[in-house]
Amino acid sequence: MILTRPKEEKRNPKKDNLTSKFLRKTYRNSGNSLSQRAYVYNESLERIQEMEKENKVCILAPDTIGNMKTLTMDENCLEDLYQQGQKQIQKLMKFMQQ
Repeated sequence: MILTRPKEEKRNPKKDNLTSKFLRKTYRNSGNSLSQRAYVYNESLERIQEMEKENKVCILAPDTIGNMKTLTMDENCLEDLYQQGQKQIQKLMKFMQQ
């Protein structure tokens, strides 16, 4: 499994409240789905962490994303994430050899 955020980081449901409320006025199902996004993500995260403990999956995730946001174009931040991924390739190779 490849995560774009640290594997300990859970999604905060409050971040989507205003957007989902606004969206629900015109697109009810989309607004409802957005309001559940954090819960679904956090539940999925817990499941894959359990699977990792059972040695069924290998989770690759950055240790930190620093000041990165979804649309960040800062080359230093992007390079740091790239280097973190390169270091984790050994973890994946070891898992695949089992």
